[in-house]
Amino acid sequence: MPTYNFTPKQYASKILHLSQHMRDMSYKQDWPACIELEEQRQAVIDSLFSHRDMPRALEDIADIIEQVVFIDSESLYICEEARTKEMDNIKHGKKRQKAAITYHSNFQ
Repeated sequence: MPTYNFTPKQYASKILHLSQHMRDMSYKQDWPACIELEEQRQAVIDSLFSHRDMPRALEDIADIIEQVVFIDSESLYICEEARTKEMDNIKHGKKRQKAAITYHSNFQ
């Protein structure tokens, strides 16, 4: 991400916007979009925390950062649910495959 003369609050707001977009993509289970957004967000986070007014600006952006943390926890929950569901589908598929192999081996 190019370096702009943003204030810490503007960087924090951009991080919040990207976090919200990531959460939306998590609901849609668009994992490639989430990865791309996370890379963009990381660049903004790096810019924020290397800003010359940090850490003095932390008090000014604390509410925004708190919202980001909440949204991230929601996104992580969505990802964990999707991962668990996918693992269950894989296990169920393996059981069906094993049953089919057993069935075919007994009747040949």
